[in-house]
Amino acid sequence: MVMWNRYTKTILHILWVFAIGFAGGATGTIFMKSRGGDVIRAHRFELIDSAGRTSAFLGTQEDQPVLIFVGNQGGGNASSLLHQRALLGVAADGTPILQFRSETGTPSVRLYGNAKPVLLLGNNTGVRVSLGLLQSDTPSINDDDWGLTFRPELATIGVSAVSDPQGKYYRGFVTVRKERKPFPD
Repeated sequence: MVMWNRYTKTILHILWVFAIGFAGGATGTIFMKSRGGDVIRAHRFELIDSAGRTSAFLGTQEDQPVLIFVGNQGGGNASSLLHQRALLGVAADGTPILQFRSETGTPSVRLYGNAKPVLLLGNNTGVRVSLGLLQSDTPSINDDDWGLTFRPELATIGVSAVSDPQGKYYRGFVTVRKERKPFPD
């Protein structure tokens, strides 16, 4: 009779463990389905290197989505513009942005990918070359002049949209200014 009690207790313990495991698994499954299943939600993801420094950051800046790659100097601080080396994000107006920064934190390459994209190349003195839509002094939805500009606006080659009574057409242009501009410091 003693043997039967031990055997019965062991079987009951095993069945109890299976029942609790099944109940826990079922509860977890129901909970995950009610929260979206395979969706992982977070405000921020960070990729760290072997020293524990941030190498990349996926999250938001000023409530806009952004992926930032960070340089190793200075501890890899993703919030500091000085340490951000590459950025892929979306501006507040919905424009996609791709940006590369120099080791000093200055933007060296910027690409704005809206309906009228612009590629800007620069150094620590500012933008030196612009390729894409030529911005006018009074921006308009009708702006449709495209070109390559060497700054500070000394040379431009491009196409310009022209309207006259016969219709709308494009014409090419080249602009070279003779005046000398002081070299930026």
